[in-house]
Amino acid sequence: MMSLVVNMIGFLALLLLVNVPAGLLGLEFGGDGPSPASLAPPGWLVVAAWLILFPAMGYARWSVLEAGGPPGLGVAIILLGVLCASYAYYTLGLAQFTGISALWFGLIGNGVVILFALFLAMQAWPVSTGAGIALAAVAVWTAFASISVVQELLLQ
Repeated sequence: MMSLVVNMIGFLALLLLVNVPAGLLGLEFGGDGPSPASLAPPGWLVVAAWLILFPAMGYARWSVLEAGGPPGLGVAIILLGVLCASYAYYTLGLAQFTGISALWFGLIGNGVVILFALFLAMQAWPVSTGAGIALAAVAVWTAFASISVVQELLLQ
């Protein structure tokens, strides 16, 4: 049971440790925010979703390893967490370097997250149904969030 708690807290720590420096590096979300007609979820909901999904990824990792799944799958789940946590860097950071809208980098990154999370969910499902569901939830949330990214791109 302690291993489960360590995995879940470890993924939350990953989220915080990767994202706190983003503001110190000058990366800022927001600005004017989405247009009033935007399908973008409110900021508090985005934060709440990730505060649930990161411990869920920790649960998925623990569950797969506890059930005797391949250690490489546990490592891949950590990589998914790193990919999700580093969103600000590959969207806002790359936009600052290239002058290309962060929305494009976000959409591409979201596509990678969705595909990777679905791939991992399919790998985890036979080992642990709960892990498969937790990883699929990352893909579902990211797909939902991508709708507003596409909408914002179309409004540009």
